[in-house]
Amino acid sequence: MAVVGCTGCGGALGGMATVKVEVIIPEPVWAQKGAPISHLLLYPGGDGKIKSLYLPVGVRRAVIEVQRGFNVPVLSYPMGRLTPAGGIVVARTLRLRYRYGPPAKVLQELWDFSERCETVCVEALASEMEKEGEGDPWRCDIDKIKGALVRGRLNRLYVRSRKLYSLSIELPAETWISGNLFFNGTVEAVSGEGESPDSAASEEGYSLVKFSGLYPGGHCFFSPEGGLELHIYVDKKGGCRWICDSLGSFSLHEAKSIEALRPAISQRY
Repeated sequence: MAVVGCTGCGGALGGMATVKVEVIIPEPVWAQKGAPISHLLLYPGGDGKIKSLYLPVGVRRAVIEVQRGFNVPVLSYPMGRLTPAGGIVVARTLRLRYRYGPPAKVLQELWDFSERCETVCVEALASEMEKEGEGDPWRCDIDKIKGALVRGRLNRLYVRSRKLYSLSIELPAETWISGNLFFNGTVEAVSGEGESPDSAASEEGYSLVKFSGLYPGGHCFFSPEGGLELHIYVDKKGGCRWICDSLGSFSLHEAKSIEALRPAISQRY
């Protein structure tokens, strides 16, 4: 199944350079666990440039003025850094969904090539990324998809998943919840050499926690018991860096700084 050249996959609202759209954002998984969640909306404005709109904690509706056209992508990043929900403007009301986050991100990052973006069948791309990522579309190599789209060659052969790695970190012995709704890896406390699983936690309340199913890129985890946030960055060779701090210590626009995290030892599959 090709994911380009399909008719009826995008939408256009005619008659003016911009159109006002009410955006409805789904509840993030961390909010269900008590985390205070703000949002950062990103969308193409009337001048073709990507605009942003900050929504404070508890606000999940907004009216934005977007560029008129086909396959106009809108993204909402919980806390400005978690994996976004996305959608394509086809009417005056747009309900974002997390399954459309990856394809909307592809289109938005290539919006300078909007004539290419208009050819993409978003539904087909979303389905293919879900299939190839085995339920987690963010596992797919987005750079490969973007490269194929720019060259006008996007099809299912360029939708490929990335290798998985694991990482063990000494952390507070608490629950850790991924900020990615589709993350299907595992998080578990592991015992040290000569220890039983019940003795994995140290006297200081820390234990060795193993994160499996990590792929290259950034991963965020939340501990509702301690109000802690963990960022893990995995490079293309499986090397990992991580940082753990209180939820409030990470600013809204922290997503880009994760590459500067301190090194940590990673374990490969």
